[in-house]
Amino acid sequence: RGAFRCKRLQFGVSVAPGIFQSIMERLLYNIEGVIPYFDDILIAADTPQDHLARLRKVLQCFKEAGLKLNKKKCIFAVSQVDFLGYHIDKKGIHPMESKTRAIQDAPIPKTKAELQAFLGLLNFYNSFLPHKATVAEPLHRLLD
Repeated sequence: RGAFRCKRLQFGVSVAPGIFQSIMERLLYNIEGVIPYFDDILIAADTPQDHLARLRKVLQCFKEAGLKLNKKKCIFAVSQVDFLGYHIDKKGIHPMESKTRAIQDAPIPKTKAELQAFLGLLNFYNSFLPHKATVAEPLHRLLD
């Protein structure tokens, strides 16, 4: 009769995201400028020709592995992208303007939970906030 074989990673398997990420990394590890993050694949290159060559390699890897892409969800050959709360362009990685505006426009925390949430928002962009520890220290003292 044969054995049952899943064609898709089943929902509810607690280690499914880790398994999927591991598969993506193994598939794409040897392609320069390619960064898999779960079901998002970033492809960076200095020239359009290099980008196209890397894209072809990624597509070939997916084809050989039997993976398919949803064309409607794909974005190709852009010079900048918003990804995981960051704006990435040829100059580097920056905080998204909408996120920095949210920090600036955040209401003054009135409860411990609101202060913890605000400090969490600041911590997300820690590397972009010079002297963050010094500036936020009085806020942290309020949590004691």
